[in-house]
Amino acid sequence: MKLWQQLLGCKNLNSFIQGNIVEWIETNILDKSCEWRFKFVVTLDCVWKTRNMIIFENKHISISELVNRICCRTQELVEVSTLKIYHSPPNTEVTESDTSWVCPPLNWVKLNCDGVVNQGGLSASCGGVIQNSDEEFISAFSVRLGGCTIITAELVAIFHGIKLALDKGHNRINQDKVADALTKWGLNQDTPSHYFDVVPNFCNSVLLADRAGTFSL
Repeated sequence: MKLWQQLLGCKNLNSFIQGNIVEWIETNILDKSCEWRFKFVVTLDCVWKTRNMIIFENKHISISELVNRICCRTQELVEVSTLKIYHSPPNTEVTESDTSWVCPPLNWVKLNCDGVVNQGGLSASCGGVIQNSDEEFISAFSVRLGGCTIITAELVAIFHGIKLALDKGHNRINQDKVADALTKWGLNQDTPSHYFDVVPNFCNSVLLADRAGTFSL
């Protein structure tokens, strides 16, 4: 609680921490403030890593040091998000990927997710696919987000993917190209969210090629 108090400053802590955990996370990662979205997810990441460091390494750090780390990482993300990054020109020679989809450990499921933003950042979407250690398709999703940054789209993809896996009763999730196909498909759909309990037709060939390591970039 002290950590959030220092990060929030003069904001009301009671109004900040309300509702169930899923709604709380979703509200903050979709916040209008780009800086706060970054700070929120960085804080969750730092809290988790600090918790593991205390349990498994018996190492402790002060709240002030943790706040300083969070603020430094947030500032780096804010600066990077303002950079103009250009992809390779469309005529770039197509190559084949030298990696293939790798099964998760036994009794685990793997979540592959992705986000995409069109030029100008006016429209974005995310998608993902969940498969188990027997290479069986479990579920997939595609969500249209509206205008946001690519980092937000990626974060929302992770959020939806983990939530979907948990809703399906899977709590061992091993964090591709199939997700990329779902993401780009969702960008052009009229309705905002799509969930699949069987492999969608447009993903069949991509799924097989990804497992074989022959998916073209």
